[in-house]
Amino acid sequence: MDKHRAHRRHLLIAWFYEVIAALILFAGAAATVAWGVVAGWELGVWFLMGSLFIAPAIIAALLFLAANRAQGLYDAEGATK
Repeated sequence: MDKHRAHRRHLLIAWFYEVIAALILFAGAAATVAWGVVAGWELGVWFLMGSLFIAPAIIAALLFLAANRAQGLYDAEGATK
């Protein structure tokens, strides 16, 4: 029983950091878009920043959230057995 509690505690810590990482990535992408609007970037700069930072940051954030959800489903399935 104590082993299960320790495992659960480690999962909660991991979930917390996965969500924090996703939020930081989303915030970075949003800040980049805001910076582009304020600075009045040209189309080429938008394309460059979108392909090198904005899109990968959003994709990574979504993957962090998907991993968090998948681990939660896996853990819930294991708890029922």
